Amino acid sequence: MNWLKLTITSGQRVSLGQGGERAFLTTSHPVIPGSVVRGGLAAAWVAAGGNRDEEFSQVFESCRFSPAIPTGTVVVGQSVKECKYHRGTGHPERHDEAFDGRLAPDDHGCAGRNVAKGGYSATAFVTVTTTALNPRRHTAAEAQLFSRQTIERGTEFVGYVVLPDGVQDRMLRRLSTAFFGGRGSVMGRCSVKFEALSGPPRLPGSSAELVVRTISPTLLVDPSGAASTDLRDALERAGIDVVDCWAHRFDTGVAGGWHLASGLPKPTEIALAAGATALIKNPGPEKLTRLLDAGIGVRRSEGYGWLEVLPAPVFEGQSVAVTPRRDGAVEVPETASGWPATVKAFKLQPQELQWLAGRLRGTPHGHILDDDDWKEPGVGRLSRPQRDGVQRVVRDVDPGERNSLAYEITKGVRR
Repeated sequence: MNWLKLTITSGQRVSLGQGGERAFLTTSHPVIPGSVVRGGLAAAWVAAGGNRDEEFSQVFESCRFSPAIPTGTVVVGQSVKECKYHRGTGHPERHDEAFDGRLAPDDHGCAGRNVAKGGYSATAFVTVTTTALNPRRHTAAEAQLFSRQTIERGTEFVGYVVLPDGVQDRMLRRLSTAFFGGRGSVMGRCSVKFEALSGPPRLPGSSAELVVRTISPTLLVDPSGAASTDLRDALERAGIDVVDCWAHRFDTGVAGGWHLASGLPKPTEIALAAGATALIKNPGPEKLTRLLDAGIGVRRSEGYGWLEVLPAPVFEGQSVAVTPRRDGAVEVPETASGWPATVKAFKLQPQELQWLAGRLRGTPHGHILDDDDWKEPGVGRLSRPQRDGVQRVVRDVDPGERNSLAYEITKGVRR
Protein backbone atom coordinates (compact mmCIF):
# COMPACT_ATOMS: atom_id res chain seq x y z
CA MET A 1 0.00 0.00 0.00
CA ASN A 2 1.10 3.58 -0.71
CA TRP A 3 0.20 6.50 1.54
CA LEU A 4 -0.33 10.13 0.53
CA LYS A 5 -0.78 13.00 2.95
CA LEU A 6 -3.45 15.39 1.67
CA THR A 7 -3.43 19.05 2.73
CA ILE A 8 -6.51 21.10 1.85
CA THR A 9 -6.48 24.88 2.31
CA SER A 10 -9.81 26.65 1.90
CA GLY A 11 -9.77 29.66 -0.41
CA GLN A 12 -13.45 30.28 0.33
CA ARG A 13 -15.69 29.43 3.24
CA VAL A 14 -16.67 25.76 3.30
CA SER A 15 -20.12 24.47 4.28
CA LEU A 16 -20.44 20.70 4.76
CA GLY A 17 -24.14 20.08 5.30
CA GLN A 18 -25.06 17.08 7.46
CA GLY A 19 -28.34 16.21 5.74
CA GLY A 20 -30.86 17.08 3.07
CA GLU A 21 -33.34 18.75 5.39
CA ARG A 22 -34.54 22.28 4.66
CA ALA A 23 -34.55 24.46 7.76
CA PHE A 24 -33.57 27.93 8.91
CA LEU A 25 -30.10 26.72 9.93
CA THR A 26 -28.14 24.21 7.87
CA THR A 27 -25.56 22.69 10.19
CA SER A 28 -22.12 21.64 8.98
CA HIS A 29 -19.82 18.73 9.65
CA PRO A 30 -16.80 19.89 11.71
CA VAL A 31 -14.48 18.04 9.29
CA ILE A 32 -14.54 17.20 5.59
CA PRO A 33 -15.85 13.60 5.59
CA GLY A 34 -13.90 11.05 3.58
CA SER A 35 -16.81 10.58 1.16
CA VAL A 36 -16.80 14.33 0.44
CA VAL A 37 -13.02 14.33 -0.06
CA ARG A 38 -13.39 11.46 -2.51
CA GLY A 39 -16.24 13.12 -4.43
CA GLY A 40 -14.54 16.52 -4.55
CA LEU A 41 -11.30 15.06 -5.90
CA ALA A 42 -13.19 12.96 -8.47
CA ALA A 43 -15.00 16.08 -9.72
CA ALA A 44 -11.70 17.98 -9.84
CA TRP A 45 -10.15 15.10 -11.84
CA VAL A 46 -12.88 15.38 -14.51
CA ALA A 47 -12.77 19.20 -14.51
CA ALA A 48 -9.00 19.09 -15.07
CA GLY A 49 -9.48 17.07 -18.26
CA GLY A 50 -8.96 13.61 -16.83
CA ASN A 51 -10.83 10.73 -18.43
CA ARG A 52 -13.19 8.39 -16.62
CA ASP A 53 -11.00 5.50 -17.62
CA GLU A 54 -9.41 2.52 -15.89
CA GLU A 55 -7.05 4.77 -13.92
CA PHE A 56 -10.00 6.85 -12.67
CA SER A 57 -11.87 3.71 -11.61
CA GLN A 58 -8.87 2.29 -9.80
CA VAL A 59 -8.25 5.50 -7.84
CA PHE A 60 -11.82 6.22 -6.78
CA GLU A 61 -13.10 2.67 -6.33
CA SER A 62 -10.14 0.91 -4.72
CA CYS A 63 -8.40 3.71 -2.77
CA ARG A 64 -9.36 4.93 0.69
CA PHE A 65 -9.85 8.60 1.59
CA SER A 66 -9.76 9.67 5.24
CA PRO A 67 -11.65 12.60 6.76
CA ALA A 68 -9.76 15.88 6.36
CA ILE A 69 -9.57 17.37 9.86
CA PRO A 70 -9.02 21.11 10.44
CA THR A 71 -5.82 22.11 12.17
CA GLY A 72 -6.62 22.55 15.86
CA THR A 73 -9.58 20.13 15.85
CA VAL A 74 -9.00 16.79 17.57
CA VAL A 75 -10.82 13.47 17.68
CA VAL A 76 -12.43 13.05 21.11
CA GLY A 77 -11.60 9.62 22.52
CA GLN A 78 -14.45 7.62 24.04
CA SER A 79 -12.04 6.36 26.70
CA VAL A 80 -11.80 9.83 28.27
CA LYS A 81 -13.56 10.80 31.50
CA GLU A 82 -13.53 14.31 32.93
CA CYS A 83 -14.71 15.95 36.14
CA LYS A 84 -18.06 17.67 35.89
CA TYR A 85 -16.89 20.59 38.04
CA HIS A 86 -13.13 20.43 38.32
CA ARG A 87 -11.81 22.30 41.37
CA GLY A 88 -8.12 21.49 41.10
CA THR A 89 -8.25 19.04 44.01
CA GLY A 90 -4.98 17.25 43.37
CA HIS A 91 -6.00 15.14 40.38
CA PRO A 92 -6.19 15.82 36.62
CA GLU A 93 -9.42 17.16 35.18
CA ARG A 94 -9.36 14.54 32.42
CA HIS A 95 -8.42 10.87 32.63
CA ASP A 96 -7.88 8.66 29.58
CA GLU A 97 -8.58 5.11 30.71
CA ALA A 98 -6.87 3.62 27.66
CA PHE A 99 -3.52 5.00 28.86
CA ASP A 100 -3.96 5.31 32.62
CA GLY A 101 -6.26 2.40 33.49
CA ARG A 102 -9.94 2.26 34.30
CA LEU A 103 -11.12 4.38 37.22
CA ALA A 104 -12.57 2.65 40.25
CA PRO A 105 -16.40 2.67 40.36
CA ASP A 106 -16.34 4.89 43.47
CA ASP A 107 -13.93 7.44 41.93
CA HIS A 108 -16.34 10.25 41.09
CA GLY A 109 -13.77 13.05 40.83
CA CYS A 110 -15.35 16.47 41.34
CA ALA A 111 -19.12 15.98 41.58
CA GLY A 112 -18.98 12.99 39.24
CA ARG A 113 -17.33 12.38 35.91
CA ASN A 114 -18.65 12.80 32.39
CA VAL A 115 -17.80 10.18 29.78
CA ALA A 116 -16.63 11.64 26.47
CA LYS A 117 -19.08 11.12 23.64
CA GLY A 118 -16.53 10.80 20.88
CA GLY A 119 -16.73 12.67 17.60
CA TYR A 120 -14.67 15.80 17.02
CA SER A 121 -13.83 18.77 19.23
CA ALA A 122 -15.57 22.04 18.49
CA THR A 123 -14.73 23.69 15.18
CA ALA A 124 -15.05 27.47 14.90
CA PHE A 125 -18.08 27.90 12.64
CA VAL A 126 -19.11 31.17 11.02
CA THR A 127 -22.86 31.45 10.41
CA VAL A 128 -23.79 33.01 7.06
CA THR A 129 -27.36 34.26 6.62
CA THR A 130 -28.99 34.97 3.26
CA THR A 131 -32.51 35.74 2.11
CA ALA A 132 -34.60 34.29 -0.67
CA LEU A 133 -35.37 36.61 -3.58
CA ASN A 134 -38.81 37.58 -4.81
CA PRO A 135 -38.73 36.09 -8.34
CA ARG A 136 -40.70 38.94 -9.89
CA ARG A 137 -39.22 41.94 -8.11
CA HIS A 138 -35.75 40.53 -7.44
CA THR A 139 -35.91 41.95 -3.94
CA ALA A 140 -35.54 40.21 -0.59
CA ALA A 141 -38.54 38.02 0.15
CA GLU A 142 -40.19 38.48 3.52
CA ALA A 143 -39.87 35.84 6.25
CA GLN A 144 -37.47 33.73 4.19
CA LEU A 145 -34.10 33.97 5.90
CA PHE A 146 -31.77 30.99 5.69
CA SER A 147 -28.51 30.44 7.56
CA ARG A 148 -25.75 27.89 7.20
CA GLN A 149 -22.73 27.05 9.27
CA THR A 150 -19.45 27.51 7.43
CA ILE A 151 -15.77 26.97 8.19
CA GLU A 152 -13.73 30.12 7.66
CA ARG A 153 -11.60 30.83 4.62
CA GLY A 154 -7.92 30.07 5.16
CA THR A 155 -8.53 26.96 7.30
CA GLU A 156 -6.12 24.10 6.69
CA PHE A 157 -7.41 20.51 6.69
CA VAL A 158 -5.22 17.40 6.80
CA GLY A 159 -6.19 13.91 5.65
CA TYR A 160 -4.71 10.80 4.03
CA VAL A 161 -5.17 8.66 0.92
CA VAL A 162 -4.21 4.98 0.79
CA LEU A 163 -3.59 3.50 -2.66
CA PRO A 164 -3.19 -0.23 -3.34
CA ASP A 165 0.06 -1.29 -4.97
CA GLY A 166 -0.01 -0.78 -8.72
CA VAL A 167 -2.56 2.05 -8.72
CA GLN A 168 -1.23 5.05 -10.62
CA ASP A 169 -1.49 8.35 -8.73
CA ARG A 170 0.05 10.60 -11.41
CA MET A 171 -3.19 12.36 -12.37
CA LEU A 172 -4.40 12.56 -8.77
CA ARG A 173 -1.22 14.26 -7.58
CA ARG A 174 -1.44 16.80 -10.40
CA LEU A 175 -4.67 18.23 -8.95
CA SER A 176 -4.23 21.64 -7.34
CA THR A 177 -7.81 22.90 -6.90
CA ALA A 178 -11.01 21.19 -5.79
CA PHE A 179 -14.42 22.17 -4.43
CA PHE A 180 -15.82 20.64 -1.23
CA GLY A 181 -19.26 21.05 0.35
CA GLY A 182 -22.35 22.94 -0.75
CA ARG A 183 -23.01 26.24 -2.52
CA GLY A 184 -20.22 25.53 -4.99
CA SER A 185 -20.83 28.76 -6.92
CA VAL A 186 -19.79 30.93 -3.97
CA MET A 187 -18.21 28.52 -1.45
CA GLY A 188 -15.96 25.50 -1.18
CA ARG A 189 -13.02 26.39 -3.44
CA CYS A 190 -9.84 24.90 -1.94
CA SER A 191 -6.25 24.26 -2.91
CA VAL A 192 -5.02 20.68 -2.52
CA LYS A 193 -1.50 19.35 -2.10
CA PHE A 194 -0.27 15.76 -1.92
CA GLU A 195 2.84 14.47 -0.18
CA ALA A 196 4.09 10.90 -0.47
CA LEU A 197 4.67 9.05 2.83
CA SER A 198 6.68 5.93 3.49
CA GLY A 199 3.78 4.34 5.37
CA PRO A 200 1.11 5.02 7.99
CA PRO A 201 1.91 8.00 10.24
CA ARG A 202 2.95 7.56 13.87
CA LEU A 203 3.86 3.88 13.81
CA PRO A 204 4.97 2.94 17.35
CA GLY A 205 8.13 1.33 18.60
CA SER A 206 8.38 -1.94 20.48
CA SER A 207 5.94 -1.28 23.34
CA ALA A 208 3.95 -4.32 24.45
CA GLU A 209 0.55 -2.59 24.22
CA LEU A 210 -0.83 0.08 21.88
CA VAL A 211 -3.87 2.35 21.79
CA VAL A 212 -5.78 2.54 18.51
CA ARG A 213 -8.71 4.84 17.83
CA THR A 214 -11.19 5.41 15.02
CA ILE A 215 -10.99 8.85 13.38
CA SER A 216 -14.10 8.43 11.24
CA PRO A 217 -17.52 6.85 11.67
CA THR A 218 -17.13 3.08 11.42
CA LEU A 219 -19.71 0.71 9.92
CA LEU A 220 -19.42 -2.80 11.35
CA VAL A 221 -21.25 -6.03 10.59
CA ASP A 222 -21.29 -9.34 12.46
CA PRO A 223 -20.44 -12.69 10.80
CA SER A 224 -24.02 -13.00 9.52
CA GLY A 225 -23.90 -9.56 7.88
CA ALA A 226 -26.17 -7.77 10.36
CA ALA A 227 -25.25 -4.29 11.60
CA SER A 228 -23.00 -4.36 14.67
CA THR A 229 -21.34 -1.94 17.10
CA ASP A 230 -18.91 -4.49 18.57
CA LEU A 231 -15.45 -2.98 18.05
CA ARG A 232 -13.72 -5.74 20.01
CA ASP A 233 -15.18 -8.43 17.75
CA ALA A 234 -14.21 -6.52 14.59
CA LEU A 235 -10.61 -6.15 15.73
CA GLU A 236 -10.33 -9.77 16.87
CA ARG A 237 -11.63 -10.98 13.49
CA ALA A 238 -8.81 -8.90 11.97
CA GLY A 239 -6.33 -10.94 14.03
CA ILE A 240 -5.75 -8.38 16.81
CA ASP A 241 -5.58 -9.28 20.52
CA VAL A 242 -7.75 -6.73 22.36
CA VAL A 243 -6.98 -5.96 26.01
CA ASP A 244 -9.80 -3.47 26.61
CA CYS A 245 -12.28 -1.47 24.57
CA TRP A 246 -14.27 1.79 24.83
CA ALA A 247 -16.91 2.08 22.10
CA HIS A 248 -20.19 3.10 23.71
CA ARG A 249 -21.34 5.86 21.36
CA PHE A 250 -22.92 5.24 17.97
CA ASP A 251 -24.82 7.32 15.43
CA THR A 252 -27.85 6.36 13.36
CA GLY A 253 -28.83 7.47 9.90
CA VAL A 254 -25.27 8.06 8.67
CA ALA A 255 -23.66 7.25 5.30
CA GLY A 256 -26.78 8.01 3.33
CA GLY A 257 -26.94 10.10 0.19
CA TRP A 258 -27.47 9.54 -3.51
CA HIS A 259 -25.56 7.12 -5.73
CA LEU A 260 -25.26 9.02 -9.00
CA ALA A 261 -24.15 6.10 -11.16
CA SER A 262 -27.15 3.90 -10.34
CA GLY A 263 -29.67 6.66 -9.68
CA LEU A 264 -30.59 5.08 -6.34
CA PRO A 265 -30.41 6.34 -2.75
CA LYS A 266 -27.62 4.96 -0.59
CA PRO A 267 -28.78 3.10 2.53
CA THR A 268 -28.34 4.79 5.88
CA GLU A 269 -26.40 2.89 8.50
CA ILE A 270 -25.70 2.55 12.21
CA ALA A 271 -22.09 3.57 12.83
CA LEU A 272 -19.68 3.77 15.72
CA ALA A 273 -18.88 7.43 16.33
CA ALA A 274 -15.33 8.62 15.73
CA GLY A 275 -13.21 8.23 18.86
CA ALA A 276 -13.97 4.56 19.58
CA THR A 277 -10.82 3.35 21.35
CA ALA A 278 -9.14 0.01 21.99
CA LEU A 279 -6.09 -1.05 23.97
CA ILE A 280 -4.44 -3.86 22.03
CA LYS A 281 -1.37 -6.06 22.29
CA ASN A 282 1.31 -4.96 19.85
CA PRO A 283 0.78 -7.24 16.83
CA GLY A 284 4.11 -6.33 15.26
CA PRO A 285 4.83 -3.81 12.52
CA GLU A 286 3.62 -5.93 9.58
CA LYS A 287 0.22 -6.85 11.01
CA LEU A 288 -0.30 -3.33 12.41
CA THR A 289 0.53 -1.77 9.05
CA ARG A 290 -1.97 -4.08 7.34
CA LEU A 291 -4.63 -3.04 9.86
CA LEU A 292 -4.02 0.67 9.29
CA ASP A 293 -3.82 0.17 5.52
CA ALA A 294 -7.14 -1.65 5.32
CA GLY A 295 -9.14 -0.14 8.20
CA ILE A 296 -12.09 -2.06 9.62
CA GLY A 297 -15.75 -2.51 8.75
CA VAL A 298 -17.57 -1.99 5.47
CA ARG A 299 -17.83 0.87 2.95
CA ARG A 300 -14.21 1.72 3.65
CA SER A 301 -13.65 3.17 0.18
CA GLU A 302 -16.26 5.81 1.10
CA GLY A 303 -14.23 7.15 4.01
CA TYR A 304 -15.39 4.93 6.87
CA GLY A 305 -13.44 2.66 9.22
CA TRP A 306 -10.23 4.69 9.59
CA LEU A 307 -7.90 3.86 12.49
CA GLU A 308 -4.89 5.63 13.95
CA VAL A 309 -2.32 4.74 16.60
CA LEU A 310 -2.20 7.12 19.57
CA PRO A 311 1.23 7.58 21.19
CA ALA A 312 -0.18 9.70 24.07
CA PRO A 313 -3.54 11.01 25.33
CA VAL A 314 -5.09 13.88 23.37
CA PHE A 315 -7.88 15.86 25.01
CA GLU A 316 -10.47 18.28 23.70
CA GLY A 317 -9.31 21.83 24.33
CA GLN A 318 -6.07 20.42 25.66
CA SER A 319 -4.08 22.84 27.80
CA VAL A 320 -0.37 22.93 27.10
CA ALA A 321 2.08 24.02 29.76
CA VAL A 322 3.40 27.54 29.20
CA THR A 323 6.85 28.05 30.72
CA PRO A 324 8.35 31.52 31.33
CA ARG A 325 11.99 31.80 30.30
CA ARG A 326 14.63 33.40 32.47
CA ASP A 327 14.42 36.61 30.44
CA GLY A 328 10.71 36.90 31.27
CA ALA A 329 9.41 35.95 27.83
CA VAL A 330 6.91 33.14 27.39
CA GLU A 331 7.71 29.89 25.64
CA VAL A 332 5.02 29.24 23.03
CA PRO A 333 4.40 25.57 22.22
CA GLU A 334 4.38 24.63 18.55
CA THR A 335 1.07 22.74 18.59
CA ALA A 336 -2.29 24.00 17.36
CA SER A 337 -4.13 22.89 20.50
CA GLY A 338 -1.69 24.88 22.64
CA TRP A 339 -2.22 28.34 21.15
CA PRO A 340 -5.44 29.21 23.06
CA ALA A 341 -3.80 28.13 26.33
CA THR A 342 -0.74 30.17 25.44
CA VAL A 343 -2.77 33.33 24.83
CA LYS A 344 -4.74 32.73 28.02
CA ALA A 345 -1.47 32.68 29.97
CA PHE A 346 -0.74 36.25 28.83
CA LYS A 347 -3.77 37.45 30.90
CA LEU A 348 -4.82 40.04 28.34
CA GLN A 349 -7.77 42.38 28.83
CA PRO A 350 -10.85 42.04 26.56
CA GLN A 351 -9.85 44.96 24.34
CA GLU A 352 -6.35 43.52 24.05
CA LEU A 353 -7.75 40.14 22.99
CA GLN A 354 -9.87 41.85 20.33
CA TRP A 355 -6.79 43.70 19.10
CA LEU A 356 -4.76 40.47 18.94
CA ALA A 357 -7.57 38.72 17.05
CA GLY A 358 -7.52 41.55 14.52
CA ARG A 359 -3.78 41.17 14.04
CA LEU A 360 -4.17 37.41 13.49
CA ARG A 361 -6.89 37.91 10.88
CA GLY A 362 -5.27 40.85 9.14
CA THR A 363 -1.60 39.90 8.97
CA PRO A 364 0.24 37.04 7.24
CA HIS A 365 2.33 34.32 8.85
CA GLY A 366 5.72 35.73 9.82
CA HIS A 367 4.45 39.29 10.37
CA ILE A 368 6.50 41.48 12.72
CA LEU A 369 4.49 44.00 14.72
CA ASP A 370 5.74 47.57 14.29
CA ASP A 371 5.36 50.81 16.25
CA ASP A 372 2.04 51.62 14.57
CA ASP A 373 0.59 48.31 15.77
CA TRP A 374 1.68 48.92 19.37
CA LYS A 375 0.29 52.49 19.37
CA GLU A 376 -3.27 51.37 18.79
CA PRO A 377 -5.70 52.09 21.67
CA GLY A 378 -5.80 49.45 24.37
CA VAL A 379 -2.36 47.91 23.90
CA GLY A 380 -0.02 50.56 25.24
CA ARG A 381 0.12 49.05 28.74
CA LEU A 382 1.29 45.58 27.79
CA SER A 383 4.34 44.46 29.74
CA ARG A 384 7.51 43.42 27.97
CA PRO A 385 6.86 39.66 28.51
CA GLN A 386 3.31 40.12 27.20
CA ARG A 387 4.59 41.96 24.12
CA ASP A 388 7.19 39.29 23.42
CA GLY A 389 4.59 36.55 23.70
CA VAL A 390 2.03 38.36 21.55
CA GLN A 391 4.67 39.05 18.91
CA ARG A 392 5.55 35.37 18.77
CA VAL A 393 1.92 34.35 18.41
CA VAL A 394 1.32 36.80 15.54
CA ARG A 395 4.53 35.69 13.85
CA ASP A 396 4.37 31.91 14.32
CA VAL A 397 0.71 30.83 14.11
CA ASP A 398 0.26 28.97 10.82
CA PRO A 399 -2.02 30.42 8.10
CA GLY A 400 -4.55 27.62 8.51
CA GLU A 401 -4.88 28.28 12.26
CA ARG A 402 -5.07 32.09 12.42
CA ASN A 403 -8.82 32.53 11.89
CA SER A 404 -9.70 29.69 14.25
CA LEU A 405 -7.42 31.04 16.98
CA ALA A 406 -8.84 34.56 16.57
CA TYR A 407 -12.33 33.15 17.04
CA GLU A 408 -11.30 31.01 20.02
CA ILE A 409 -9.60 33.78 22.02
CA THR A 410 -12.51 36.22 21.56
CA LYS A 411 -15.32 33.74 22.15
CA GLY A 412 -17.56 35.28 24.80
CA VAL A 413 -15.52 38.50 24.96
CA ARG A 414 -17.57 41.65 24.75
CA ARG A 415 -16.63 44.18 22.13
